[in-house]
Amino acid sequence: TNATFSLSNAQSGDAGNYTVVVTNSAGSVTSNAAALTVIVPPAIVTPPQAQSVTAGANVSFSVTATGTAPLTYQWRKDGNNIAGATNSTFSLSNSQSGDAGSYTVVVTNSAGSATSNAVTLTVILPPAIVTQPQAQSVTAGANVTFTVTASGTAPLSYQWRKGGTNIGSATNATLTLSNVQAGDAGNYDVVVSNSAGSVTSNAATLTVIVLPTITTQP
Repeated sequence: TNATFSLSNAQSGDAGNYTVVVTNSAGSVTSNAAALTVIVPPAIVTPPQAQSVTAGANVSFSVTATGTAPLTYQWRKDGNNIAGATNSTFSLSNSQSGDAGSYTVVVTNSAGSATSNAVTLTVILPPAIVTQPQAQSVTAGANVTFTVTASGTAPLSYQWRKGGTNIGSATNATLTLSNVQAGDAGNYDVVVSNSAGSVTSNAATLTVIVLPTITTQP
């Protein structure tokens, strides 16, 4: 009821049209309406979620925010703006290892900005054979080592096989056979696996040369 009307801590519910009626004993007059617009700063309601995908998969991050429109969006990877990523949803097609990292989104309006928590994108690379095990030819009684080199997202697991049958406890990148005999001859390969899949090496042939022995003397 004073010439000045004050509002403390204005909120969105205070927005509207305000007038004042001025009265004395001769009558009254009403002012023009004055609009109060309360701009609500942005706030993150539903943040983006961390994801773990296999290389080649499509990825989509999304955010839900409140605040006075218009809201603008800017997605970032490892703190750097992503060109063209200015919607509430950010999509990646055919994700690769270079896409892995930490993602955030900054939501802005004329009252300020809000930044989401960082979420991690993990891109799991399926295993691939880099160096194949090599065929060997040895004399009976020798020691033999087969080795494979593989790439892919750790942890990688290994299973060596002979003739397609798993060899017990042969679960390292290297397979060592001691004092080989004729029965050890055959084709050896290794299956390398991780959470994205598996790959089988080429078969490496082990030839065991048995020295001649005299069974019937002259």
